[in-house]
Amino acid sequence: MPKDYKRNVYILGAGFSKPANGPLMSEFFDAMMDTYHRGPLLNDDKSCFDFALEFRQEMAKTSDNLVLHLDNLEDLFGLLEMQVALGRRDEEHKRKFVHSVLRTLESRMWNAQTAPGKSGRVDSRAESKRTDLQNSWGIQNHRWLYYAFAEMVAQSHLDNPSSGDSIISFNYDLTPDRAFCELGYKVDYGLNSVKTTATYDSINRSPHSFSIPLYKLHGSANWFRCAVHQKTYVAPSRFPMGYSADSLLWDSAAKCPYCMPGVDSSKHTAFIVPPTWNKAIYQLDLLEVWRKAVEAISNADRIVVIGFSLPDTDIFFRYMLASGLKIGRGVKIYLLDPDERVARRYESFLSPTFRQSRFEWVNSFTAEFSIPFDRSWHRGTFDEFGIREISHRANRSL
Repeated sequence: MPKDYKRNVYILGAGFSKPANGPLMSEFFDAMMDTYHRGPLLNDDKSCFDFALEFRQEMAKTSDNLVLHLDNLEDLFGLLEMQVALGRRDEEHKRKFVHSVLRTLESRMWNAQTAPGKSGRVDSRAESKRTDLQNSWGIQNHRWLYYAFAEMVAQSHLDNPSSGDSIISFNYDLTPDRAFCELGYKVDYGLNSVKTTATYDSINRSPHSFSIPLYKLHGSANWFRCAVHQKTYVAPSRFPMGYSADSLLWDSAAKCPYCMPGVDSSKHTAFIVPPTWNKAIYQLDLLEVWRKAVEAISNADRIVVIGFSLPDTDIFFRYMLASGLKIGRGVKIYLLDPDERVARRYESFLSPTFRQSRFEWVNSFTAEFSIPFDRSWHRGTFDEFGIREISHRANRSL
C-alpha cells in the first residue's frame, strides 16, 4: 500500500446526479409533470402518475392551513407514508407513487440502453436542458464525468484491493451503478441474502476479484420487493447490448427470480425509502446496508460529500455521521457543492474546532474536483480520464 494512501468515502446526494439531468428534491414535482405530459406512458404508467398528481392536489388543500412544500419530493413522499401508516392509503397507492417517481427519473436521465456518446433514442429537448445544467455547473467533458468518477474509485481498489474507497448514496437513480457496470466493475450494495435476475448476472461480469462498495441508503431503482414472496431482488442497471425494450423499470418488474414467468408485474415494486421521517419500517431490509455505511465512515481518512444538501428533514445522515466518526482518527470532510447556503448548513452542524481544521468547502462541482486530494497513486484527474482513458474503456466494454 502506498505510504500516502488515504481511504475515501464519497457521499452522494441529488446534486451528484444533476449533470445527468436528475432533478433535485425541490424540482421533482415539475419534473413529474413534464414526464406525464411528454410521455411516452406505458402499461399502467398513466394511472400511477394520475394518482401521484391527484394526491399532490389533495394535499394542496391542506396547505391552505399549513406551510407544506408540496413541490418537494421529501414532503410529498413523507405525507403519503404517514397516510399509509395510518390506514388512510394502502400499499397500492404507495406502489403507484413510487413507480411515478422512478419513471420520472428514467425518462429524464440517461437512456437506459445506451452509454453517453452512443447512438440511441435521446430526446433533443432533454439533451439541451441537460447541457445547460452541466454548463451552469462548470462541468467539462460532462458526457464522461461519471465514467471518470467510477474509474477513479475503482483505481483505489486496483491499487489497494483490501481497502479501497467506498460510496454512500442517498439517490435512487442508477448513474454510478451504470458507469461501474459499463466499465467492467462489479458493485457491492451491502444487501444480505437477495437474489439477482438472470439479466443482472449476464451483464455484471468482471475480470476483477473485488466489488465496489455502493451503499444506497434510500434504496435503488433496480432493487425490487416481491409482494408474493416478501423478498427483495436486484435487477440490472442497464439493458444488455442488443436488447430492445421501452422501460428498464417495467422490464425488471416483470423478471422476479422468485416468481414464475407471467406473474403480475404490479406485485414487484421498486424498493425505495422516503427521504423523511419513516425509515424505521425498512430497518429489517436495510439494516445491513446502513451498518456497512457506518463502518465505512469509521474507517475513512477523508469523507467527500458531493451534492448532498443536509436537509433538515433527514436527520438520519447526522446520526449516521455521528455514529461513524471515530474520535482521534483525524478524518477530514470535503463538501463539493456550488451553494453557499449548503456550506453554512454543514458548518452549523460541525463543531468550531472541526470546521476550522478538518472541513473544506469546494464551491463547485467541476471535472477537476479531485484536485483538493493528494491522489498521487491514481493515474490522473477527471480531465485526463474524461476523453483519453474513459471513452476508450467504455467503448471497449460495450
